[in-house]
Amino acid sequence: MEDAFFYKSVLKVSKNNIEQTIVPERIIGQLSINIEDHTPQKASYYRIYIDNELYDFSMDKAHAEGTRNNLTSYVTKNYSGESNYSLSCKVLNTQTPVTLKIEGYSGLQLSVRKTIPNIRINKGETTSISTKLFSNN
Repeated sequence: MEDAFFYKSVLKVSKNNIEQTIVPERIIGQLSINIEDHTPQKASYYRIYIDNELYDFSMDKAHAEGTRNNLTSYVTKNYSGESNYSLSCKVLNTQTPVTLKIEGYSGLQLSVRKTIPNIRINKGETTSISTKLFSNN
């Protein structure tokens, strides 16, 4: 999803024109991920998952629902040899913490995995995560 907004109001039916200001609320947040360390030359791609993401927005209740794991998957290719690789994604779950899983692949073989739990995403804000994936330094 690129962006999402929501506005709910009572509809007034009248024979006269009604002028009303509408200010929709941004209902998603953004997660920015920076992989600080040097990516090995043999790395083919990253796979990014967000656990505890929500996949449905209830218009009646005016909030997101429908929790699933591994729902959001971002695959990035051909970034081997770089350091400070970053990407960002929109997140609908601004109600409860999410877990970020980053996997690095060499060909089709999983070579490294990192899990970062309890990340809070707020509506209309960017949450930034910087991490080392290939080294502990």
